[in-house]
Amino acid sequence: MYELLYTSVAHKKLTEDDLLDIMTSAKKNNRAIGVTGMLVYYDCEIMQILEGDKLAVESLFKRISQDERHTLVKAFYSGDIKERAFSNWCMESVILDEHKLKKYLYSDRGLEAENPLQHMINSNPNQGKKIFLTLRDTL
Repeated sequence: MYELLYTSVAHKKLTEDDLLDIMTSAKKNNRAIGVTGMLVYYDCEIMQILEGDKLAVESLFKRISQDERHTLVKAFYSGDIKERAFSNWCMESVILDEHKLKKYLYSDRGLEAENPLQHMINSNPNQGKKIFLTLRDTL
């Protein structure tokens, strides 16, 4: 089993309908290739964790990296895991507002950065997975 955590920035702000379309497609496609995970969205930023067979995850990430809707795509972590953390979800999504972002960043530090999710992971890569697990446990 393998996982990969990445962030990217969308070219434009996504509406809830845009995210719903993305999630509907992701759920169908991920189910077919055995990938599970979660997507977090805040003000054009996307942070996503993918888990499954290494080749399937890496192939999916390559497609995401080449998708014109994404910019500044960066994998922050990838590696083997013993078991899935998101086994019940082909893909789940959470939209963060500024209040929720502050809560999960655990401080106001980094909120002034242009891309606060990327800034947070750059300064503390382990915090990204921690946020996913916290959000998973609240859904």
